[in-house]
Amino acid sequence: MKRILFTAVLLLCTLPLLRAQEEEDWSFPVKYSGPRPTITDFVSAILSPEDIGESLGEMSENWDLYLAGKALPADHSFVVDTKNGYVRYDVTFPREEGEYVYHDFIEFCYWNCADGKHKVVAENTVSTQDGEPFVGQYSGLSFFLYDNNTRKMTPIYSGDLGIDVECPEDTEWFTHKLPQTGKTIEYLFHTPSGETRRSFTWNGTKFVED
Repeated sequence: MKRILFTAVLLLCTLPLLRAQEEEDWSFPVKYSGPRPTITDFVSAILSPEDIGESLGEMSENWDLYLAGKALPADHSFVVDTKNGYVRYDVTFPREEGEYVYHDFIEFCYWNCADGKHKVVAENTVSTQDGEPFVGQYSGLSFFLYDNNTRKMTPIYSGDLGIDVECPEDTEWFTHKLPQTGKTIEYLFHTPSGETRRSFTWNGTKFVED
């Protein structure tokens, strides 16, 4: 995976997501064979576009290997927790002389909506150098709303789910953490004066800050 770092300062902690416009349909299908979709079905749907691009392209190739029971390249691994609805993909890049050790992970999870008709799916990408998070080109948190009736997912703006967060002015980097169990997303902001954490818990209708 080619690594390209941001050169611009990010002002918002939650990256803007595609908001479906009336004249455009951003939804895409979720295929599954059981009584209901699992986290693997949601991940497969997100990774399915042919023009998926660099950010998820390598993961898509290795996801196909994982599903087929084939060996993954060295320093690539998956955690697939179907019971708790969580998937994590880890990549460690070989150290070059004088360079940092870069490690990326991409995680996915989902929550049921109280109306019994929808699910919220989250995708989070985190980049680290020598174990410390930094804002890479693809770092960020995205959300999708799955409709049980149409069997489709649509990107949804985090603010529509109750999350509206801005970084403190002196934030040097920020990251997110999805839960493998439970319903709480953590936001971590690193500033010269220390770290600040904020957490948001899904209540079936929206995320509420703890």
